[in-house]
Amino acid sequence: MISEIAEEIFDLARADIMVKYRYFDVALLAIRLKETYGYGKVGLKGSELCHDPLYIVQKYKRDGNYAVRLYLHVIMHKIFFHENQLEHILSKKNNTLSDEKRKEYWNVAADMAAEAAALDLTGNAFYLAGDDNKRQLLEKIGNRVPRLTAQLIYRELVNGGIEERELSEYGQAFSLDCHDAWLDDEKDELVINKKQWEKISERLSSDIKNFSKKRASRALEDNLWERQKKHVSYGSILEHFISYGEEIAVSPDEFDYVYYTYGLNLYGSMPLIEPLEYQEADKIRELVIAIDTSASCRGEYIKRSLQRTYDIFRAREGFFDEFCILILLCDDNIVSEKRISDWDTFQAYIKNVKVSGYGGTDFRPVFDRVEMLINNGDIRDLNGLIYFTDGYGIYPEKVPNYKAAFAFLNEDKNRHDVPWWAIKTVLEEELYEY
Repeated sequence: MISEIAEEIFDLARADIMVKYRYFDVALLAIRLKETYGYGKVGLKGSELCHDPLYIVQKYKRDGNYAVRLYLHVIMHKIFFHENQLEHILSKKNNTLSDEKRKEYWNVAADMAAEAAALDLTGNAFYLAGDDNKRQLLEKIGNRVPRLTAQLIYRELVNGGIEERELSEYGQAFSLDCHDAWLDDEKDELVINKKQWEKISERLSSDIKNFSKKRASRALEDNLWERQKKHVSYGSILEHFISYGEEIAVSPDEFDYVYYTYGLNLYGSMPLIEPLEYQEADKIRELVIAIDTSASCRGEYIKRSLQRTYDIFRAREGFFDEFCILILLCDDNIVSEKRISDWDTFQAYIKNVKVSGYGGTDFRPVFDRVEMLINNGDIRDLNGLIYFTDGYGIYPEKVPNYKAAFAFLNEDKNRHDVPWWAIKTVLEEELYEY
């Protein structure tokens, strides 16, 4: 009897979703119900929604919208691939967080992203007790991340100094299901596997764009888009700025140790051939770094971006011994200009730089300034220009005669693309250790 009532509750929930959000049809059919008596809770195991019928009936009795919201919640987990990303997170080495702590952070972030999408989608329909509190918490963390996706929320939880009390509050507020079986090796995926869920996710994204008269849900679309975006690493972008030159050093390719050692043996302390004092090297001599100080560019992101640049070049010894880094702070005009010629000064600048919002963004003054410095002879061997920005600004029409890259602080599907001559990279994937 209880089983039949629970099944009817799920049938009604599916019907409600199919009528109001028809693009979820395939995803709904892909999730199979599996009774688990004595389970006392509900959760996904592969594509099976394991549930205790008595638990479902009790929850439904207290709130008639429970089953609809539960379905939407677990559908979000599946189409956003939260389970697979947990496996990826735990596969990465982390010296500061235990696996259990990372799993806890990810579980909270995944539930927050799922509920953000569900709340944004349903509005005032299918209201659950506690939704107002959820919206307040999402607004709070939404001020600290560009999009309410599990990946960005997770990084904010890891790096944002969230207290245990707050973490517990988030966990209790947003959890509708348990994730105990997410890493279960014995989960049943014989009917609907990962590739099929990828197709379901892609079709759902397409259906939302093609058939929705208005935006279905920004959070839903953001999370779907998060799954589909592709990244080019910042480190590989910096390789474009490398050029050849000479520096004072022993050239191992041209130095003959046989004759050198023979001279030492024959004449004592006098080598027969002195080593060459230069070698060809692929490094950087002059670089311009422009920093967008508009209101949307947070100082924390800028500091992390500069530190990432510093770390990459220091690790690969990317600069010649004599080098110059010109750093320009700018919005619609150049705010400040700083020349750096040693690593200690660069590190001190990163530590002390203060970036706050000033106004709009115009990229042209920076390119005009660099061109003027080149014409005046103040810049003689420029390897390129890196522009840290949110991407919302006026690009120059004239093509520069040096390499230029726009390093965006985060992904944004609404941002216009860079000019054809510019290199593009997105930093948010690399700015945090997780």
